[in-house]
Amino acid sequence: MAHQHSTTLVRLLMVLVLTCTLIPSSALADTSNGAPETQTAPSAEAQPSSASPSTNSTTVGDTIRVGFVNQPGSFSVDEDGNYAGYEYDYLIQLAQYTGWNYEFIEATGDSENARILKSLDMLENEEVDLLGTMNYNSKLAEVYEYPRNSYGYFHPSLFAADNTTDITKTNLYTLEELTVAIKRTSVTYRTVLENFCTKNNIPLTLQEYDSFDEMTAAVNEGRADALLDLDINLHTGFHIVATLQKHPIFFAAKKGRTDITSAIDGAIERLNTGNPLLQSKLYQTYYGVGEEDLSLTPSELAYAADQKPLRVGVVADKAPIQSFDEKTGVLTGVTKNVLDYITSDSGLRFEIVPLKHDKDFAQELHDQNIDLVAGVDNNYTAALEWGLSLSAPYVTSNTLIVFNKNTDPSDLSGHTLAVPHDQVTAASSNSPGPVEVYDSLSDCFKAVDSGRADYVYASTYTAPYYINYGSYTNLNFLPVSISTSQACFGVVAPIEPDLLLILNKSIRSIPESTLNSMIYEASLPSEEERFSQIVKTHLKEIFIACVALLLIVITLLALYLRTRSKAARNARDENNRHREIYRISNEQFFEYTPKTDTLLLSVPEKQHFAHLHRSSSKVSSNYSPYHTYEHISTQHYEFLPIELVEAITAPKNPVADVCCSSEDGRKYWIRISSSILTDDGGKPLSIIGKMTDINEEILEKTHLSERAKHDGLTGLLNRSTFEEEVKHVIAKGKTGAFLIIDVDHFKNVNDIHGHMVGDAALRSMADLLRNSFHSSDLVGRFGGDEFSVYILSPIDRKTLEDRCRALVSKGVSYREKDGTEYHATLSMGVFLISRPVDDYDYLYALADKALYEAKRNGRNQFVIHEQ
Repeated sequence: MAHQHSTTLVRLLMVLVLTCTLIPSSALADTSNGAPETQTAPSAEAQPSSASPSTNSTTVGDTIRVGFVNQPGSFSVDEDGNYAGYEYDYLIQLAQYTGWNYEFIEATGDSENARILKSLDMLENEEVDLLGTMNYNSKLAEVYEYPRNSYGYFHPSLFAADNTTDITKTNLYTLEELTVAIKRTSVTYRTVLENFCTKNNIPLTLQEYDSFDEMTAAVNEGRADALLDLDINLHTGFHIVATLQKHPIFFAAKKGRTDITSAIDGAIERLNTGNPLLQSKLYQTYYGVGEEDLSLTPSELAYAADQKPLRVGVVADKAPIQSFDEKTGVLTGVTKNVLDYITSDSGLRFEIVPLKHDKDFAQELHDQNIDLVAGVDNNYTAALEWGLSLSAPYVTSNTLIVFNKNTDPSDLSGHTLAVPHDQVTAASSNSPGPVEVYDSLSDCFKAVDSGRADYVYASTYTAPYYINYGSYTNLNFLPVSISTSQACFGVVAPIEPDLLLILNKSIRSIPESTLNSMIYEASLPSEEERFSQIVKTHLKEIFIACVALLLIVITLLALYLRTRSKAARNARDENNRHREIYRISNEQFFEYTPKTDTLLLSVPEKQHFAHLHRSSSKVSSNYSPYHTYEHISTQHYEFLPIELVEAITAPKNPVADVCCSSEDGRKYWIRISSSILTDDGGKPLSIIGKMTDINEEILEKTHLSERAKHDGLTGLLNRSTFEEEVKHVIAKGKTGAFLIIDVDHFKNVNDIHGHMVGDAALRSMADLLRNSFHSSDLVGRFGGDEFSVYILSPIDRKTLEDRCRALVSKGVSYREKDGTEYHATLSMGVFLISRPVDDYDYLYALADKALYEAKRNGRNQFVIHEQ
């Protein structure tokens, strides 16, 4: 009974922790940098001693039952049973390393508290094996089994109103009093805020409210300076002025199921190595924030240069994505162009190996010693079956259903689906009727055209290519709504994380215009191919024409007229299809005619640019997929920003990023990609192009620029930024002090305890310096164990000696993995600046000279030089 009572209290504590947060409990993630800073739970030595070893074990192919609370953004399921969310996508990525299958079980209830309690009951009663979105503390660790590694995190933050400058990121620390509105039940984050204010000497007054609406009203009416909420909740009319303590989230299993948590730990560590941008990407997708640095580091470039040519397996007959020239055997298509780009970007080299892709594809990869497989569908189930880890997709297209003209595409029950070998895994589970497997995609088209099969799926690039240049007479095709296909590279196990990271970065760095050019060039057959196709199609006519010269002339003329008429009809039909595609596209397409000063602007089904389509007597629609704007350069439309009109009607560059102002005064960024069509004399006929919303991209680049100024390990200023800031200060003639600090014998820390402990010691050193100097002073890390401080305000020698003596007496403390604490001494070189000095190198040299003297005198001391 005592144990049951303890379990109930822990469960209630869990609910309290989750439901008293400032947002729903499931929305827990963070993007403080491009790579995941995975938090870890306490080590095994810190876990309760009562945890017994697991008697279960998990292996590749096992089905793991995952419990979840339906929560948009984190883990949700729609009416059709489709799952989505940060946690769901992360589990799918983990499965590439664990080999698990999943059964998802929803916790139901009348309220959020009831659903959370239900999910915990399901875990304790072994109705599920795993739960996500779990906080960690010692009490919870007595009931649940945790992995060491978290899979996301978030920060409590202070939000101020946009319409006030009374509180900013800089003056926050100098306020005489800070009044903060908080939710009455936010006990955990109250403590975090109080600790933050105590540490920074900020007088704090709290105002408690029962709802968020009351909190925002208090700030807007001036009764409070700021409100406390989480950084992933971006509120209209508010901005963040301070970010507080990081909070990680974990998966959890039933107590004793260390087989599950150990497998998760291994998978997370490998995932963070092979795909370090995953958390940022998922956070951007589901919470609207994220960033990516796609430039290759020197170590990555060196890794690529040291690699032997990678053997790339290519399954042909996927034109225009990838195919082999019938005469030369050379690889052609988008895949070839992407591989060439990766080579120029990273230095990786490739050797092309044709593959048959028979039934035992995994064995073929092994026999051919393949490193990469090109053109793999973005299907993790099939990739897992073949032992592949998927790269970022390099081609994304909509899916078409190609069907025999005697087949009704609205009812496919009982109809035969034709699939090539590489798509049989996905097709077998989704087809409503029988499935016939063929050697290649062209064989599938032939089977459907002849009636041996009823339909086949293909991309919007592949299907038109084969249909337009093949001899098929019984084929029709239609788009499949909301269905897309993606081509990736598959890295053959065992995976090299550095290789996968380089591939992902290079693929994602391909400019959109370059990728579009690759696809366009690959989609155009050569003159020789077109002539060959005509010959194959009209062999009988050509043979008859060879018998009589007159018949040749008549036949060729008839064929020419027939082909031209067919091409005109195809062009008209293709234009109608394109107009429909433009209408449902998420981008805006436009055409501007200078002669009539008229703008045609496409209307997407999803109104991402709804502010551009408000009613006006000057705008004509007539149920067209376009809106027509007349006299666009002279007639002002309130809902069309002037900046946008100028970029469309008089483009200065093919691609331009335009900052526009909406009617409510907000700024947003749009990218205009345009091309000018001219007549034979070079006179502009029209300007065609598209508009893309890049507001989040611009915000991400701005944030990335700020992050580049700090050291990745300690968060202090990096060397170049520190030097730049000091030069800026001394140029104003300010006095103070320049300090250089070294950790004595730091190399021994790394050699004896390992680099992880060494990194922990460096972070402890950074914390020591932050706490020892004023927040306005400049604190940086030059590299290794060398740190620097520039005291901005004038200081006398005695005060400086007292502060240096206190710092040296403290030293830096760090802990071994088993909890044993160690201590390292410090050596300091200081130059006291009593008169203005405008030479940074001079200051650095004198401080470094003092440091050398401190080390020569036995270390664990400081030496001060002055003017």
